Amino acid sequence: MSEHEIEAVVVCKNVDCVVRGSNETTQYLKDKLAELGINIPVGRYDCFSLCDFGPNVLVYPEGTMYCLEQPEKTTTPAIEKLDAVVNHVRGGEKAEELTKKAKPFQAAVDLVIELIDSGLGSSEGIPPRKK
Repeated sequence: MSEHEIEAVVVCKNVDCVVRGSNETTQYLKDKLAELGINIPVGRYDCFSLCDFGPNVLVYPEGTMYCLEQPEKTTTPAIEKLDAVVNHVRGGEKAEELTKKAKPFQAAVDLVIELIDSGLGSSEGIPPRKK
């Protein structure tokens, strides 16, 4: 996978993911990608419907959903999990272990991608899709 096939990394901003550290996850990903010179925006979107497995991170538009599974009231992101997402974004392998929980919900993931593509929902920092 080359960098140009990934247009954004999108983090859930709904309350269930926020209490599991999605704000800190977003900031870590922004900082790490910038540090590595990877020019891919990190945005936020309403909800991915995988609330129990959050914070959730979508590699967009490719469709890989990472469920980082943090306990509630966590403000420290799981760095090793986030670094696995960064590795994927820079062209490495997908961290399959972190995608397993999302697999049964692929239709919901596909719907989120369609909603982002259409501009529906509340998104922050997600550029219009290149077509």
